[in-house]
Amino acid sequence: MGHTFYRARVTKNYFKTSFSEHYETYILYNRTFVGVFVLLEICFKLLFYKVTNTTNCKEKLMRKQAAMRQSDVLGVLHGHAKPMTAYAILDQMKRDEPDLAAPTVYRALAALTDQGRAHKLESIKAFVPCRCDHDAAVPVLEICEDCGAVEEHDGTQLLSELYSISSQSSFHATRHIVEIHGLCVCCSN
Repeated sequence: MGHTFYRARVTKNYFKTSFSEHYETYILYNRTFVGVFVLLEICFKLLFYKVTNTTNCKEKLMRKQAAMRQSDVLGVLHGHAKPMTAYAILDQMKRDEPDLAAPTVYRALAALTDQGRAHKLESIKAFVPCRCDHDAAVPVLEICEDCGAVEEHDGTQLLSELYSISSQSSFHATRHIVEIHGLCVCCSN
C-alpha cells in the first residue's frame, strides 16, 4: 500500500501517465481497501461477539443477584410476624448493606408478588410472605387492625364464585386477593 501511494504521488505529470499505470494503481488501491474493509468487518464481529458475551454474562449475573435479593427480602419477611412496608424491609436490610436503595427492594417485592411467594396487602401498603401452598387459589388474608397480625387462608372454594361475579360484567381478573379487616382472637378477648 505504501509503495502504490508513493508511486501515484511522485509522478510529476500525473495526467500524462499511461492508462495501464492508473489502472494498476486503482487495482492495488481497490485490493487494499477491500482488505481493510474485510479486516474492519472481522474486528467488528469480534468486538460484537465480545460485547454480546459480556452482555450475556452480565444478564446472568444480574439474574443471579436478583434471585439472591429476592431471597434476602423473603428472609426478612419470614423473620417478622407482622406485615412490613418496603421501607421497613429496606431499613432491615441496610444493617448489612448500607448502600442498598429503595428501587432494589421494590423490584424484589414486585418479582416475589408476581411469583406468588409474597402478598401485597393493598389496604395497608405492606407485604407478607406467602404461608400456604396455592397455585390456582385465592389467598384470603385476615388482618388484625389492633395488633397487625395477618393470617392467611386458602380460598379455593371462593374462586368459582369470583369468576362468576367477574364474568357478569365481562371483567377479566388477573389475580384475586381477599383482605378481611377485623380483630384476631387475642385482640378480641
